Amino acid sequence: MRRHIYAQLAAWCFLCAALLSTLSVAKPLPHKGYVDTSTVSAFERRCGSCTFEVVGQNNALTRNGTCDKDRSCINLDLSAFGIRSLPARVFQGLRSVRRLKLDRNFVTALPMGLFDDLSELILLTLDNNGISRLTQSTLDGPSSS
Repeated sequence: MRRHIYAQLAAWCFLCAALLSTLSVAKPLPHKGYVDTSTVSAFERRCGSCTFEVVGQNNALTRNGTCDKDRSCINLDLSAFGIRSLPARVFQGLRSVRRLKLDRNFVTALPMGLFDDLSELILLTLDNNGISRLTQSTLDGPSSS
């Protein structure tokens, strides 16, 4: 009886593997200004001349490269990237970013000043994170006085 069950299970697994190998997944067309994630590893995302990575035990987002004057980083998609920590200065100088997607991560807090330099920002997504408290002062940006 057990051999029969194991044989059926093995046949089922083989059939599933064969079916999965024949499936092709259509890739969405890249939108202007968005990162084409098919050319970037799962551990980094590029926007303009900057590379964003998640590093360390606390899965902190880091930025490499000088993209402060780079106007080609308009749409920054960091969704589902495994981010747990956002250092306050990680977006410093990214004035051209208009859309910032941080949804589906593990962020629980937003440091003061995180979005201060994002003067062109019109869309921010933070859904499906662990943020329990969000104050207006976190989103206000620098004071004009």
